[in-house]
Amino acid sequence: MIPDVDPWNEEVKPFYKKESYVPCNKFKLLTYIVKNSSSAILHVNDEVKKFYSSKPIKCCYINVTRNENATVPDNHITFSKCTDFNSRLDITGRTVTVKCRSKNIVYSNSYSPITITKNLQTKMQIYANLTKKESKPLNVLFIGIDSISRLNFIRTMQKSRQFLVNTGWVEYKGYNKIADNTFPNLVAMLTGKHFLAGFKTCNPYIKLGCLDKANFIWSDYQKLGYITAYAEDESSINTFNYNKKGFLHEPVDYYLRAYSVAINKLQKKVVDEMEYCTGPESSGERILKVATDFIDTFIDYPTFGFFWMNSFSHNILNAPTRMDDKVFKVLESIYKSKYSNNSVIIFLSDHGIRFGNIRATRTGWLEERLPFLYFWFPKWFRHKYPEQYYNLITNAKSRLTTPYDVYMTVQDILVLSGLKYKIKPSEGCPACKSLFTPIPFRSCEDLNGLLGWYGKAAEKCAKYGVSKVLRAGISAESSRSKEVYLLVVVETVPEAIFESTLVVEAGEVTRGSYL
Repeated sequence: MIPDVDPWNEEVKPFYKKESYVPCNKFKLLTYIVKNSSSAILHVNDEVKKFYSSKPIKCCYINVTRNENATVPDNHITFSKCTDFNSRLDITGRTVTVKCRSKNIVYSNSYSPITITKNLQTKMQIYANLTKKESKPLNVLFIGIDSISRLNFIRTMQKSRQFLVNTGWVEYKGYNKIADNTFPNLVAMLTGKHFLAGFKTCNPYIKLGCLDKANFIWSDYQKLGYITAYAEDESSINTFNYNKKGFLHEPVDYYLRAYSVAINKLQKKVVDEMEYCTGPESSGERILKVATDFIDTFIDYPTFGFFWMNSFSHNILNAPTRMDDKVFKVLESIYKSKYSNNSVIIFLSDHGIRFGNIRATRTGWLEERLPFLYFWFPKWFRHKYPEQYYNLITNAKSRLTTPYDVYMTVQDILVLSGLKYKIKPSEGCPACKSLFTPIPFRSCEDLNGLLGWYGKAAEKCAKYGVSKVLRAGISAESSRSKEVYLLVVVETVPEAIFESTLVVEAGEVTRGSYL
């Protein structure tokens, strides 16, 4: 049983602090983009030049490209020579960096405007054929923020959360991570695979091309005529690149890896231990802009977008408070637009905060495992599929759910959209189901989700001595089992802090595993 914990309980109240938004530029941006669906023009704003220099300013542009012939294409981003231009520039490449100088460089920025490329014309024709059917395909949009639990989302992003509640989004109270960090949880959600068992024959940590073979769900959407996109900030810790080889081929129609690398080459400002500012804009706002640009450009076509942010949430508990208003405004804008009338929007995180003093509390231990997850479905969908929507709501209130269930749900959306698609079981969790179907009451064992992520690997750890017990507590009682879980947090010699989960039955310790 997952306890229903008050996000403002006395144990965690002392940890909360509202932080202020940090602007990344003192002045209005020196350059801006004007675009339509097929072209983008970069302009220099002559009216604000005086704020950057009292002397004449000259600007040049650099085309930024991903080199697919490189040893590790995702990490080998090439930059062209900086070519001068006057007050405007027709952008022909995917990503461009602009530098403006007086005596020295006074301004740098990068852009990756979403425009319709020639190679998408065939795909759009496929869509034209699809629209002859009675049912139009639903768009799918993922907006993710790293390391925010459901409870911490309630605390730190109050404006965004209240908006979701007021407008009828479905909040999942028992959404549980299946492994420690981002990669295994997103792999489960996007491929249905276990991050270890699913890559036994091809390890993405050591070999290029393994991720390309994983059959991400966006590929299934792509094959059915959808236009797809994926973007993420903080290029050094991107989900599929941190300590990994990344993708050989671009996995989606609009792959913003080159943009992510380009903005991280700009002058950075560290806030809350993360590269919050990249040049004159915040990294998080850049991803939000790309997401809205993508859906606006293809407003009349079926799209699948996955947009992930790390830069204002990953390391510090209260960091998300800085961006609450910005996230709220984007969510509100999307909600009020034509896009929301035919779209499923999945707003989520991968896990709670994994660092800091709050982790020594019982609440901090619990919420680290329970990230936030919200769904938006159009009102017509709720009326057309009342049983499926009822199940979705029921599962949200009182069921243990996982990224594997989200994977099954996103497949089910294709079926409900009237497309010819055969749902595949999750390899990592064959028992997991679409959230449109009734999810039974579950335990971690039901899902083979052992509390210790590494199993017997803990036996290979170095030996530490116990200095003192920092905290000990027991799990809530369950009518389904006589077992009680005992959580112990200890400080060791040499200095470290460990969590241990012990299973107790009839007064005896039967198993202990370090997390």
